[in-house]
Amino acid sequence: MTVELIYQIHERQPWDETLFESLRGFALRDPKNAWNDLVAMAGHAQFKKLYPDFFKVLLQLISRSHNADMALHNFERFSEKISDKDYLYTQLTESPSLFEALVFLFSGSQILTDALLKEPSYVDWLSQPGTLANSKSKDMLMRDFYEMAGEEFQGKNIFSVLRKFKKREYIRIGLRDLLGKVEFKETVEDISNLADVCLQAAYEHADRELRKKYGTPVYQD
Repeated sequence: MTVELIYQIHERQPWDETLFESLRGFALRDPKNAWNDLVAMAGHAQFKKLYPDFFKVLLQLISRSHNADMALHNFERFSEKISDKDYLYTQLTESPSLFEALVFLFSGSQILTDALLKEPSYVDWLSQPGTLANSKSKDMLMRDFYEMAGEEFQGKNIFSVLRKFKKREYIRIGLRDLLGKVEFKETVEDISNLADVCLQAAYEHADRELRKKYGTPVYQD
């Protein structure tokens, strides 16, 4: 039945009640809406020719995710955001671990999903081998913040960069938890380290600005 179902997706066939049980078999509780998402995605690229196994893998992944309907709908929303869709589907086809990570993110946290939808380019960062592999020390987080900030480190937009950095790291931390890569204690430590680094960066900026305005503090006994 899976072969026939994939064929119907590739052909973008209209909804038919005979599809109900097939889609329910992939843990989809609302098959009709799920079909709309699948057909919409099928129009993004020449899947039958270029990515023939994409939908088979997608259905398998969402069936064991936290929420199949949520995963599929968010996946469709995300893919719609990407202008170079062939790049996206090639990337997912060549990186099963990234494919799985996105499905679990989209199925497990709407807040983190919405954060990624606002910055789809973070997918390239998530695809890097070291991003999801290990926790980050404060030194590593500070280094990553400096790298993201670039010339803005001493500029007026530092707090905007800090917000983006915090959201990006929350995606990493939350996704590692959703994938079952960490214990609760490690997740808490990651969040604590991130909070400390954000406070430190904000303090350093405020200190620089005050020194520019008032000069170096003079301490008296």
